Amino acid sequence: MIDRTQAQAQIELAQHGLCAAQVQASRNSVMPSIDRVKAWMEQGQLVFVESRVPRLLSQMRSYRYADTDKKTGEKGTEQVFKLNDDLCDALRYAVMSWP
Repeated sequence: MIDRTQAQAQIELAQHGLCAAQVQASRNSVMPSIDRVKAWMEQGQLVFVESRVPRLLSQMRSYRYADTDKKTGEKGTEQVFKLNDDLCDALRYAVMSWP
């Protein structure tokens, strides 16, 4: 799975012999994927061993919503604050790739 907006990463994978059939664009809708991760954690379907994924858990603990929507300037909208969230994004992509 790959972020469909990352053209450079797709080019580099192709240069290493991975064709489009092997690399699928992930559904990267933020809110539905956050909801799925949360639901799986609450249901015990997604469990972490802290000693194995300390950086992921650190990023998850600091994951939060932005104070304002950059486009409208309104407070209270569901916009993720994009800082140190690469592992959270990877987790979301992985979970959303599961049928």
